[in-house]
Amino acid sequence: MAKKKKSKAISNKETQSVSNNISSQKATHKKQIESISEDTNMLFSPISTKLAFILTLVAACLYFAFSFVSEGFYQQDEAVHYVSMKRFWFNPNRILSNWEKPGFKLVYALPSLLGVYFVTFFNCLLAAFSGFFAFKLAQKINVKIPALALIFLLTQPFWIGLSFRNYSELLAAFLLILAVYLNEDKKYAFAALAASYIVFIRQEFYPFLALYFFFLLYKKQWLPALLTGVFPLVHNFWGFAITGDFLYLLNQVLKTSSEIGDQYPRQGFDHYFLMSATVYGGIIITLIVAYFTLKVFQKKIPHVTVAILPTLYFLMYCVFNIQSVPIGPATAGNLRYLIIIAPLFSVLGALAIEEYRNTENAWKVIYTLIPMALLVGIYMTFPDNQIMLLDNDYAARMAKAGREFQVERYFVPLIAVIGTIIILIIGLSFSQARIAFAVFAIFLAFITLKPKPLSEEDSNVKSMAKWYENFTEQYGETPILVNHQLFYYYLDETPETFKIEPKSIDSMTVANLPQNGLILWDSHYSYRPEQNKTMLNYKFFLENPQKFDKVQEFWANDRSFVGFVFRKK
Repeated sequence: MAKKKKSKAISNKETQSVSNNISSQKATHKKQIESISEDTNMLFSPISTKLAFILTLVAACLYFAFSFVSEGFYQQDEAVHYVSMKRFWFNPNRILSNWEKPGFKLVYALPSLLGVYFVTFFNCLLAAFSGFFAFKLAQKINVKIPALALIFLLTQPFWIGLSFRNYSELLAAFLLILAVYLNEDKKYAFAALAASYIVFIRQEFYPFLALYFFFLLYKKQWLPALLTGVFPLVHNFWGFAITGDFLYLLNQVLKTSSEIGDQYPRQGFDHYFLMSATVYGGIIITLIVAYFTLKVFQKKIPHVTVAILPTLYFLMYCVFNIQSVPIGPATAGNLRYLIIIAPLFSVLGALAIEEYRNTENAWKVIYTLIPMALLVGIYMTFPDNQIMLLDNDYAARMAKAGREFQVERYFVPLIAVIGTIIILIIGLSFSQARIAFAVFAIFLAFITLKPKPLSEEDSNVKSMAKWYENFTEQYGETPILVNHQLFYYYLDETPETFKIEPKSIDSMTVANLPQNGLILWDSHYSYRPEQNKTMLNYKFFLENPQKFDKVQEFWANDRSFVGFVFRKK
């Protein structure tokens, strides 16, 4: 009887244990289902996509508003590009050169007819929707917090600073993130066309287009593979129709490479590494290092389109800057070339956070992140001039030029790196990580972003253009000679819209200028005897008062620029 009771007690105990296990398994299963449901909602909810779309439009409007308080130019090229867009309608063939970027100008030809503000807003839309497609791509590759890809891009200070400007890199960045998204969505034909159009804008993408062509052949996507050649063929036959050169595109690429190969200084292989925090921000560069470290731990190949593709592009530009053995075109260290891959790196940042959560002993990334933080602290905590860091090497260059420069420290990159490491390793949930990184990214944007004022030169050319506008209202239009392209930009005109098309200033055009014609001389572009020996110094006009009157002058406060208006007697 006792045995039976004992047996019964054991039976009850086992039953209770099994019941508890089943309950525990059910609870765990329920939790997993809820977690999966939460992640699924986070990933595919129409509300998330709708919110991303709204954020995109808000960002475009904020970029546009910022353009009014950041009047200065990153480079004067952006103003010249705008004038060139409008000149397309007078001579479409003039946009075929490498500098003009035919694919870029074709897209902007129509918007340019609506004026500078419409073109500016169009740029803002491209910049913002690059973020939207970064979000869509993150969704497509199953990143659980795709909103961070959007936020990481839209809050990058350098991206914001260029978001409203007339540079082909912005359009190329949009097309690249769109092409990668379409490829991941297996819409290969549209992806091929987008990739094909990129090389119609930026010729350095030809190696990547060739790789994509072979990828499509490997996937047996015959039609998309053929479509990768559409815009190179358009470019070539357009050039052939004008020049008669059947290999126009090839010869033009080779000619351009030889012409600009050593035209600009090479800043060294490490230049873009040192400037990476300026371009992408400390959050992104930290997450990129964490991602590749995790892939080493996992012994897995990094994501091809989101990680390998932009990294290869970045390294290509590092190679272009090697000083010991010149390879490819010199870039002068310009940072804007690197924004083309900023949307992809933003997706990679979001992917890195997920990889961290999915990797066992992921905290070991600290072994690479701490040395990285030390390197950032030593080499990258300096202000910059948007080309190079103003560090001790820069001060040494200034000293050689006879100019004194005081080196200062700028610790925002280090703060960004350390903050990213802390958020990454403290074990936040996806929702918490999303909020923490979003707030941190917005905070860094606020303390980093600064409006760019007009330079002394730009301000004086603007005054010169306003003076001419008032002059023509009072006295009518007269023949003029002018070299500075900002003059046309501030008038929102092109040379072709003048009654008598202006010419550049040299001895021949001055001799042929009719009486009462005006010469708008500037110290930047009007006297470059190393390029054109017939160009005239302003002293020529001052030393010939019997032939020329000095009507007006425009001096920079720091005497770095001067403009003169002379009238021919």
